[in-house]
Amino acid sequence: MPILRTSSCFRIPSLRARLLGATSLICLALALSDPVQAQPYGSERPGYYDRFFVSFEGGYLFNGSDKNLNFDQTGFLGGLPALGPARIGGMFGVSIGKPLNPAWDWVLGWRYNSLGTASASSPGNFASNKFSYQHFDLEFGYRPPTMGPVDVRLFAGLRVLNAQNHIRYGYDTSFIGFDKLGNFDHKIDLWGAGPRGGFQATVPLGNSPVFLNLSGAASAIFTQETHRYDFSFLMENPGPPSTGSGSLRTHSSPTVYNLEGSVALGFRVNPTTTFQIGYQVQQWWNLATTIGAANDVGGFEPGRSNVLSHGPVAKITFALP
Repeated sequence: MPILRTSSCFRIPSLRARLLGATSLICLALALSDPVQAQPYGSERPGYYDRFFVSFEGGYLFNGSDKNLNFDQTGFLGGLPALGPARIGGMFGVSIGKPLNPAWDWVLGWRYNSLGTASASSPGNFASNKFSYQHFDLEFGYRPPTMGPVDVRLFAGLRVLNAQNHIRYGYDTSFIGFDKLGNFDHKIDLWGAGPRGGFQATVPLGNSPVFLNLSGAASAIFTQETHRYDFSFLMENPGPPSTGSGSLRTHSSPTVYNLEGSVALGFRVNPTTTFQIGYQVQQWWNLATTIGAANDVGGFEPGRSNVLSHGPVAKITFALP
C-alpha cells in the first residue's frame, strides 16, 4: 500500500528573536513619544480618533481558491471531481486601538474567515473539504503630518495566523454487488507568525460627512503545520481480500505570503461613530495543503495551494468615552 508522504519540521528561534527585538524597539520608541494631544472629532481628518475606539466588521466571502483535492481517476474514487478548500462563506472581525499622539497609534485586531464546506458525491463514493482561517494583528501606525485633508496612515506590526482544513473522502460499493469500503480523513492545522505592513488613506468628499477609505497590506508568515491522517479500507470481492488502516502525523514549515486590499465608502454618523461599506480581497500563497491523486488504498501526493477570498464588507467604529 504505497502512501506518498513528505514531511519536514524546522524550528525558527532566530525568527522569534528578530520579531521580539523589532517589537521591543517599536514599543520603546512609542513610549518616548509625546503624550496624547486632543483632536476635535469633526476635524479635517475623518479617520482620526483622539481616544480609545472599537470597530466591528462582517461580510460575505466568495471563494476563488485553487483546487487542493483531486483523485486517482483509475480507481473507485475516480468519479469524484476535484474540490477547492470550501466554497463560499463569511467573515467577522473586531479591533481596538488608541492614538499615542496625533502622529502615532496602535491597533489590535482579530478576524475570523469561514469558507464553509465543499462536497461532492457519485454512486459509491463521497468527498468533503472544509476550510477556515483566522488572524490576529498588532499594528503600530504613523500619520505623516503633510497630507492636508487626506488622512494617511502607514503601519507595521505582527500577524499571527491560524488555518484549519478538514478533508474527508471514501467509498462504499456494497450496494452494487461486491464489498469495498474505505474512509480517509485529513485534519490539517497551521499556526504561524510574521511581519506585516501597509497603509490606509481616508479621503473626505467635500464638506460632507461622507469619505472614501482605501487600504492595502502585505505579510510573510513563518508557520508550523500538523497534518493528521487516519484511513482504513476493506476490499473483499472480487479477487482476494485486501485490508489496510493507519494513523499518521506529519509536520511541515511552509512560508505563507499574503496581499490584501479594500475600498469602502464611509459616513460619519455623529462625532463618535462612523459606518463604512465596501469590498475587500485577500490573496494567500501556500496557505492550503494539497491532497493530490488520492487513491483507493490510502495513497496521495502532498503539496501546497493558494487561497483567494473576496466579498462585500461592512464596518462600524465607535469612539469610547
